[in-house]
Amino acid sequence: MKNFTKTQRTTQVMRWLFMLLLIIGVSAMNLMAQVTQVITTSGTFTVPAGVTSILINTWGAGGGSGGGYGGCSYSGNGGAGGGSGFAQSTLSVTAGQVYTVTVGVGGAGGAAGTTAGTAGGTTTFTGTGGTVSAGGGGAGAAPSCATTSSGGAGGVGITGSIMFTGGAGTYGACGNCSQIGLTGTGGGAAGSGSNGGTVTAGTCPGAGGAGGTGTYPGGAGGYNSSCTIATSTATAAGVNGTAPGGGASGPTAWGSVAGGNGASGQVTLVYTLPPCAGTPTAGTIASTANPSAPSTNYTLSLTGASGNAGITFQWQSSTSATFASGIQIWELLLHKQLSKLPQ
Repeated sequence: MKNFTKTQRTTQVMRWLFMLLLIIGVSAMNLMAQVTQVITTSGTFTVPAGVTSILINTWGAGGGSGGGYGGCSYSGNGGAGGGSGFAQSTLSVTAGQVYTVTVGVGGAGGAAGTTAGTAGGTTTFTGTGGTVSAGGGGAGAAPSCATTSSGGAGGVGITGSIMFTGGAGTYGACGNCSQIGLTGTGGGAAGSGSNGGTVTAGTCPGAGGAGGTGTYPGGAGGYNSSCTIATSTATAAGVNGTAPGGGASGPTAWGSVAGGNGASGQVTLVYTLPPCAGTPTAGTIASTANPSAPSTNYTLSLTGASGNAGITFQWQSSTSATFASGIQIWELLLHKQLSKLPQ
């Protein structure tokens, strides 16, 4: 049997260790992370380093429903709000570019009494690489004792390579027309695969208009479960639409009551971060209390660490100066290789 010297054995161990580092390092560097970022408030978006294209999905906001008026012979219900439109495009971008994001605000429900709702706002993502935009749903009309109150129209896609239309809200009951129930039902927001749903007007379908289908679906319209109640004690406010972009249902108004609010718009971005290059810098940890004492609050801070997108850090704690987590796998792999060497 061939005898290994201490130097030869050490060299063999270092070779195995180098191979492990190389395998893990190359694997980590080739990982590419797909990021899905949901934006629900207006502001700006800066393109991360290494990103060259972004899939942008936009929904406008849902329309608000009209209020309810209790001064008619029967229930005077405002019309329901329409669901929002949808637009999608893939834009070519450059790292560091700043895009303006405007997220549509949901339409407000009409106040108690003879007040209409308001339309949902438009959502827009715009900058150097282009614009993607979707319109909001229309407002439900104010209640009336003489006629039905029309529902809001569905919003439309404004700018994009793929665009769909939201479902319309249905009408609310005429207050003097013996139309028992018949609360307006909100329209569904469009999605990336279809238009938003509209229920049959003059019915109580049990659910709001369905959101459009697809990988990026729209929100459902609001539905008032008191739609079929036909007593003078039934008074229920309009029901808000579901985000993103669902229209609000109308109220059941044997007494004066407010309409529902449309759901807010939304922007969903999808992009791929490039693989990591090099080794991230762990940085330096500082404590406001060093050493810390039992039952004493203190704050840990991290400085000098790599701050690139896609890098996360994990805090670890220990009752001694040794952190076992993260090195046990190395010990196991190294032990396996050492056991194969001649003794």
